[in-house]
Amino acid sequence: MLFVVCVAIVFFLLVSVVPKVVEVFRTSEAELPLLTQLLISGSDFMRQYGVWLAIVVAGAIFLFTRWLRVEANRRRWHQFLLRLPLVGKVVRGSNTARFARTLSTLTASTVPVLEALRISSEVVTNLPMKGAVEEAAVRVREGAPIGARSARAACSRR
Repeated sequence: MLFVVCVAIVFFLLVSVVPKVVEVFRTSEAELPLLTQLLISGSDFMRQYGVWLAIVVAGAIFLFTRWLRVEANRRRWHQFLLRLPLVGKVVRGSNTARFARTLSTLTASTVPVLEALRISSEVVTNLPMKGAVEEAAVRVREGAPIGARSARAACSRR
């Protein structure tokens, strides 16, 4: 939501504010720096083609969400997100925190560990990570320890 608001504000500034400021520069006839020229060109582009750009972006978002409805595509997308340098850390960290918080709450409430693992796997939104948690739960059910070594082994196979 914050991203959408930021994009809308930048669009508004490029379309309405920058053209008014450009008039001041044009009357001074001074040589403008490259960044200022790029900003003016971007403003002109947005004023001329902004509606078409918005339509293309909306169409791309619509098609992408339709593509994500297929589980194999969603799994591919989630694996791609995990491989991205900064985004992967955020996705991994938020899913791990959600899982750990849920597992901690459930085990503190005396829910059996296997049931707590099953329920905690439901809060993991990234499909490869969810599969790793489910695999770890199966390994625990078969007698493997819950320690970091068994979880790391399940995650490394994904």
